[in-house]
Amino acid sequence: MTSVCERCIQGYILDGQPSGVFEGPAYFKAAPVPSKRAVIVLTDIFGLKVPNSKLLADRYSEKLGCDLRLTSPSAIGNPPFTPEQLAPVVHDVPNTSTPFLAKIKFVATIFTSLPALMRIRFARRIKLEKKYDKIGVIGFCFGGAQVIRLASTDLFDSAIVAHPGPTGKKDIQAMKIPTSWICAEEDNTFPPSLRQEAESIFRRKHEIDKLEYEFKDYKGTVHGFAARPNLSIPVVKDAFEAAFEQTVSWFNKTLPVEKTA
Repeated sequence: MTSVCERCIQGYILDGQPSGVFEGPAYFKAAPVPSKRAVIVLTDIFGLKVPNSKLLADRYSEKLGCDLRLTSPSAIGNPPFTPEQLAPVVHDVPNTSTPFLAKIKFVATIFTSLPALMRIRFARRIKLEKKYDKIGVIGFCFGGAQVIRLASTDLFDSAIVAHPGPTGKKDIQAMKIPTSWICAEEDNTFPPSLRQEAESIFRRKHEIDKLEYEFKDYKGTVHGFAARPNLSIPVVKDAFEAAFEQTVSWFNKTLPVEKTA
């Protein structure tokens, strides 16, 4: 069974209306000017029903000047949680205790969603409709764990992992493409011990193979802040925007493809 924590199924919906289109089951945002690079976004556990990932894709496309494609619910299995369940269950800042009733609510939510959780399968291949010179991938939470696995293949040229879902040293060790990590201060699915081990693994990869990497920690944040932030908290809002800029900077660095005329 897929493992989740309380924060995997809580958060806040961002304001705004997505401006991309659906091409079949996938969400697509075209580059302002044709480009030979593209970025794939793997959503969190809510799939495409929550607008956040689409709004982020729109912003990435504009800032990076490239095509953005989001995986669809059919590509990752039917999302086990709905937008109606996207509500605060536990605290939004680190080092705060969780009320007992909130824990009960989490358990009840997991129980009712168990059949869907057991059906989830991520797509192992992403079929591209255009031929790009460079392709990057970013995944949030549930999608972040899948990016870690995909980074051991030859599908992508660069990756960003944002507060990933459950993963392990073996999967991290198998990664072989440049990777940027967006890390929350408090994260049950990517705890400090594993986060430190991940950086040690990449440090060795850089020493041996010159593999590029970076880890950035955001104080005052919890799992999910880069995808479903509580923007009423200044430190969370600042971290959310900084993580966005981290993404743009990383892909500009590792996917250096000139725009076509």
